[in-house]
Amino acid sequence: MDSNKIIRRYGILKTNAYEQYSADMCELFEDFDGVVCSEIEPESAQEEPYTLINFGTNSNLYLKIEKNTQSGVRSSVHIGDGNVSGRDYFYLDGTGTSSSSLGAYSFAKTPYGAVVSVVSYSESAVDTITDAQIRLFFSTFTDEEGNNHYGFVYCNQIGDEMLNNLSILLATSMHPCIETITGSKLFLGTLANHNVLCNAFSYTQPLVSSRLYKKLQTEGSVFGKVKIGGKTLIAGSYFALECVEE
Repeated sequence: MDSNKIIRRYGILKTNAYEQYSADMCELFEDFDGVVCSEIEPESAQEEPYTLINFGTNSNLYLKIEKNTQSGVRSSVHIGDGNVSGRDYFYLDGTGTSSSSLGAYSFAKTPYGAVVSVVSYSESAVDTITDAQIRLFFSTFTDEEGNNHYGFVYCNQIGDEMLNNLSILLATSMHPCIETITGSKLFLGTLANHNVLCNAFSYTQPLVSSRLYKKLQTEGSVFGKVKIGGKTLIAGSYFALECVEE
């Protein structure tokens, strides 16, 4: 993979959301080594098929994409084969009015990882989702011995406000369970007039990402493709993924 790629969808009917969303997700991750996308046929005729994207041969870390009667599609990040919410898996949120008939989302990938927005629901066939709703970040984390591990970082809210209510969820192939980082540990400062970056890292595992960064001090509206500290990045909520200059 030599360059960046953006996938933006809007005006997607809920009845078609699963097929389009799962196809886009598989395309988003297809260029990363060891990643396998599969559609799973259920054993029972009463169940719907679903899509799994596995990150590594041991399948300890995977994305699950399912049809959903209310939202059309729902995706989740999993560690292992457990079924405890918040420990073994978490769902991506939605935004807007969930009873609306149309959805929008935005994905992007770089040679260093990928970013995923939540799904926004409305009745508009032309409204796109803002880059502030990019809340899922995928990249490689390195341990103390130099081994690489795929991992996801997810923010439970948008923007850079309401720090006390912020939770960051971290899941990598090295984690035994979902790690939750409270907002108070991010040391955000709203008085700074520029952005400061810090490599994303785990508090419970010896893992650091060299291409995914926390935005430690923000200007509030710094989203999308930006330059910070001499680096070109795709900035979402609280985090930014490095990309290549084109």
